[in-house]
Amino acid sequence: MLSVIRTGCMAALIGVTLMYCAYRNGMFFDSSYYRFAIVLCLLGAVVEAVLLVRLLRSDVHTGLNWPVERTSWAMLLVAVLYLLHLWWTEPVSVMGTLEHMIRFAGYGAYALLLSLLLKVKEGVVAVQIGLYATAAYLIVSGIAGWFGWLSFPQFVMVSSDPQLTAVGARLGGFFQYPNMYGAAIAALLLWLILLLTEARRIAVFLPAALLAAPCLLVLLLTESRGAWVSAAAGWLLALALLRGRDRVAWLLFSGVTGSVAPLLYRLTVHAGSEVSGQTPVSASSLLLIFLVVCGGLIALVVSYLAYKAYPIFQKFYGIVIGLLMSGFAALLLMPLVVQGRVGDGQYETATARQLFYTDAWRLAGEAPWWGRGGDAWRMQFHRIQQQPYVGSEVHNGYLDMLLNLGLAGTVVLCVLLLMWVLRVWKGGRVGLVPMAVLLMHAFIDFDMSYAFYWLLLITFVGAYGGLGGYRLQAGTSGERERLFERKWLSVRGLSAIGNSDRDEWRPHRSERQLSRNGQMHEKRAAGEEHSQTMAGDEQRSEGESQNQAKLSDEPRTSDPPRVPARRVSHKAPRGAMRPRRLTRAATAALALLLFAAAGLASLRLERAYMARAVAGAADTAAARTAALRATLQTNPYWTRIRLELAPHVPLSERAALLAAGLRYEPQSAPLNWELGKLFAEFGNVRPALTHMRQALQLDRFDKAKQSEAVELLAQLALDLRKQGREPEARLAAEGALSLYSAYAALVAEMDALPHLANGRRFEMVETAEAAAETCRMVLGK
Repeated sequence: MLSVIRTGCMAALIGVTLMYCAYRNGMFFDSSYYRFAIVLCLLGAVVEAVLLVRLLRSDVHTGLNWPVERTSWAMLLVAVLYLLHLWWTEPVSVMGTLEHMIRFAGYGAYALLLSLLLKVKEGVVAVQIGLYATAAYLIVSGIAGWFGWLSFPQFVMVSSDPQLTAVGARLGGFFQYPNMYGAAIAALLLWLILLLTEARRIAVFLPAALLAAPCLLVLLLTESRGAWVSAAAGWLLALALLRGRDRVAWLLFSGVTGSVAPLLYRLTVHAGSEVSGQTPVSASSLLLIFLVVCGGLIALVVSYLAYKAYPIFQKFYGIVIGLLMSGFAALLLMPLVVQGRVGDGQYETATARQLFYTDAWRLAGEAPWWGRGGDAWRMQFHRIQQQPYVGSEVHNGYLDMLLNLGLAGTVVLCVLLLMWVLRVWKGGRVGLVPMAVLLMHAFIDFDMSYAFYWLLLITFVGAYGGLGGYRLQAGTSGERERLFERKWLSVRGLSAIGNSDRDEWRPHRSERQLSRNGQMHEKRAAGEEHSQTMAGDEQRSEGESQNQAKLSDEPRTSDPPRVPARRVSHKAPRGAMRPRRLTRAATAALALLLFAAAGLASLRLERAYMARAVAGAADTAAARTAALRATLQTNPYWTRIRLELAPHVPLSERAALLAAGLRYEPQSAPLNWELGKLFAEFGNVRPALTHMRQALQLDRFDKAKQSEAVELLAQLALDLRKQGREPEARLAAEGALSLYSAYAALVAEMDALPHLANGRRFEMVETAEAAAETCRMVLGK
């Protein structure tokens, strides 16, 4: 009973963590991640502190593989690279770099805590149950949101653009983005089919069978072609990794699931409230959908029982191929518009991605080795984009890392992922299937910007790679299997960290040697008593069995005396530490400091976020100004707060307030623009022209600002002329005309292009032409 309670608590911990992360928009927005990171980093710091104390106080030479798990330490290394950008370089965004450091420190803490969980045999069962709960949560919430039973902002993306959706709506879930939702669902779908394939008990089979067809239904509703392609590649990978009967089972259960889900899609797609406009859904439609779900469950259970009972299902591929053909036939039942999404659909979004990647490579060439810190693409893409498009994300996680941390960070990330792949390959290679879906989809979208992506990926690594020593085996409910004989062989949780030394590896060699000696002794005894009767043999065999059971506790008289190896220790000289243990302690101390720094930084950013919320709810202008000042004092790196506070402070203070922000975001177009307007208001032509030109270079295709800059400078020229400041008036007019000329040249360049990404037009504004004519008049042209 105690084991069941412990397993339930751990499963609830994992499931709630993943579900809460999904509910909070997948932790895409950094403000959603602050509190989460505080808890993770605090727990990680506690673990490192306990480890450090044990390393410093222990008299034995500790032989830990790492003070933290290698998976956790690799994440922390990425966080260290972001931290170095804050100290030694000038990142394009101090706040963006700080937020990325906090993110990866939190991921490292999650990997460390998961490894602790998997040091006990109940941990792998808890991980499996937590993944079950997460899959059910995402599937049920997605279907409920499609039918209009669940209200959440942008849960369903509605659009009449055929480039974005074929049926008029796409399911985005709590992530508010169908592509990320589709990637997560695709990974969980293949994981569920793996459980169907390798399940040895019906209790393991039933939950996966209940979720498999609805999971494929949700994947179809996302209309994410990238997720579909990634799922297909993962399916083929599983077909290559599985062998013998497991491969037959994979084909069988995939075929049954693929036959049921398209029929569910046919019934569901036009029953959604966002598509059909009807609320609520008719009872007859719901009953029919429920019957199809039950029919799919029954079909999977019957297939499972037949597969177990009749060998023909394990060898006869014709039945499996027939089921796959029925699945493809069911695909033909889907609406033609969905088939068009795959076949004759619009692929302009793929063309836009290609443009993103081209611009990103150009941007990466500016800082190829170390990158420009966090949010490098978001802060700079307006400056280097070849066409006017909207894309605050580069839609490629690996390319985004190249922009942020250069080749150094990209190599660290690739080594980290390769280490995960090798670990899962050695521990449970079928776990590569859901991992492959996530890793491949990150090449075509910004999945890595979601904390849920990393937490789900780490959970799969822990389940199949055995971060703590136990792993998910053959779809069962956590059968025990040790992967690393040299690590934590009697550990139960945190209390045993630091006790695993080289001397603890010896008992296993000793036990094997004793076992071999015992077998040789038994063979000699068997040769001496060869002439005894059969009855005597049976009595002697029974006696030897009893002796063998006692062998691990009582050594034979003919064997050398056995000393329990746990009690053997090599004490270091008093006041000294062995170099290996000193290195481990230093690494643990660094990890502790990093977790503490990330936790404190996250706490500070969370306090600033809450202060801004207070400012938004303020009733008076004075209260709002005071709250914004408190926010800026807590977080001086937040450019948005400076822009919101600037209109509420005196003019004499405003310039210093905005200029100080350029220390933390030197390529901020909004800050330069506001400074340019402010100096124009003061009548200072040269700084106004400098900051306006800088702002327009940083955001080339903002036609509103392009026009407004010409208008402001033209008005400034007229005002200065009235004041008798003719040289300055002419300078303002010449600057306005130079900006207008650059604006007109850019418009002509875009007009010559046959196609614009995202259909965003860039054209000349009439008011800019009138302002340019005014400037010519001032100059007498």
